[in-house]
Amino acid sequence: MRLPTQPYLLPIVYYYNLHSNRSLPIEVCRLFTSASQTLALSKQHMTHKEKWLIFAPVGLIAIGAGASMIDWAGSLKTQGKPTKTWVLAGTAALIVLNAGVSLFGQSVVESVLHEVREKPAGS
Repeated sequence: MRLPTQPYLLPIVYYYNLHSNRSLPIEVCRLFTSASQTLALSKQHMTHKEKWLIFAPVGLIAIGAGASMIDWAGSLKTQGKPTKTWVLAGTAALIVLNAGVSLFGQSVVESVLHEVREKPAGS
């Protein structure tokens, strides 16, 4: 069987081959490949302004959700819930909060790139 060229498809092929008696049909590999190429092309055609206008609100929403989840995890601790419960809730909250900070930071990068590369001079 020919392996797909995209490295992220290898675990799918490996898992399928490991848990079945036959190999993954090459048509399925082609389907994954064409879908990933289409997604990559659509990402390449987004302007910096479009990326900025997507990342900023999503990042702010994630920051707010993460902050609320941190408060929720703290309330679980004060209610005397089992340690595993509030530690997992707090960990998930910090993941969401940090993802929001990362997304908002990327929106700032896209904003600067928009200002530098796409915005007409003198405006």
